[in-house]
Amino acid sequence: MIRERENKKEQITFLTLTFLVVYSCSYLLSDTFGRFMLRYGNPFVSSANQPVIYMNLAFTVLVLTLVITIRLLIKRTDFKKTVSALAVGGCLTALIVAGYFVNCNFTASAMEDRAVLDHFFYKTSDEKLNEKYDENETKEIIRLCKQLKPVSENEQRKLEKNYRKNGESSDVVSITVIYEESFGQNLDININIDGNKIYVDKGTGLHDKEVVVFFKDNGLTKYFR
Repeated sequence: MIRERENKKEQITFLTLTFLVVYSCSYLLSDTFGRFMLRYGNPFVSSANQPVIYMNLAFTVLVLTLVITIRLLIKRTDFKKTVSALAVGGCLTALIVAGYFVNCNFTASAMEDRAVLDHFFYKTSDEKLNEKYDENETKEIIRLCKQLKPVSENEQRKLEKNYRKNGESSDVVSITVIYEESFGQNLDININIDGNKIYVDKGTGLHDKEVVVFFKDNGLTKYFR
């Protein structure tokens, strides 16, 4: 009886220390996690807004699951218990990753239900455009920004390839809309218009390549021609 209690204490201590060590180490990989997930999150959520902590936690749970599974196999524990531990860990990891996407979408929902704190329209040449538009036009521009939809996958590949090859022109218009914070979440969207192309530069992804998402023109570009 005493021996069983000691074994349980040892196991709890081992798992706690392992969790803390792995979770601490996960922060060394935060930048890599963020760069990897940047392409898959909500198209409006940039590197500045993405909840990388979810990936830290998912990595920790995954490693901890593998450690527990290996310990059970070494101790030749009942096969069903080993499989159950692996399944539970896998499900928890999947739920945490799903939480990342839910959080990204929640952050992007600011465009629908939160007030606009400020906005800026300007060109690459630092020419400010705010004063060129009256209140109604400004509201319409912001409304159109909310309703942007990504282009098809094939079109995305073509536009992205062209962007990487030629870069952007010297006459790009940038639209920045800042929304109020809610539940600790804030969102600043930055939309670029280059001729008839609309895109969001989400930040630097893997291999130091910019993650750029292109959108269908819903009438937004006509305001900046």
